[in-house]
Amino acid sequence: MNNGLVSYEGLLALVANGTISCVEPSSINGCSINVTLQDRFLVEDNRGSRALSFANRESPPFYEVRGGVCVPPGGFVLGALKEKVTLPDNLACTFYLRSSAARMGINHSLAMFADPGYSGHLTLEITNVLRHHPILLRGGDQIGQLLFWHVDPVPQGNCYASTGAKYSQDNGPQPVKPEHGA
Repeated sequence: MNNGLVSYEGLLALVANGTISCVEPSSINGCSINVTLQDRFLVEDNRGSRALSFANRESPPFYEVRGGVCVPPGGFVLGALKEKVTLPDNLACTFYLRSSAARMGINHSLAMFADPGYSGHLTLEITNVLRHHPILLRGGDQIGQLLFWHVDPVPQGNCYASTGAKYSQDNGPQPVKPEHGA
């Protein structure tokens, strides 16, 4: 089995076969693909603040902004990738911030792993960790990169899509969704 990180020729093949769509050829690197933000953001609404319950998978309240968003110091927004991934049963992917985004003060919460069988536009949890400067984010900003990993094939019944996964087929940023049966 060919387990491990997918490199340049394999990335070209993933773009050609539609595993990842909306990719410019110049965005393909040696072992990653640069990815961009959609122009739709969900911004945390701080009116009526209350404690949220992780046990109930409660989402904070958000309001939608299109085009771009100015993230204040300490602010939190959800964004989504313009690129869509459709993973077969033997491929997973991870998202990483570009170093230039991190050096600007953008933090991503490392909650970005897509299992075999996932299909959709990945949601990013973005925080401005600066203390004194807001950060402007716009649709089309090249914020990160995707790395793809060959894995042993996952049995059909255990693939992300076949388990009734709640975030499959997402298009645009998504708040917390309750657990199945909740």
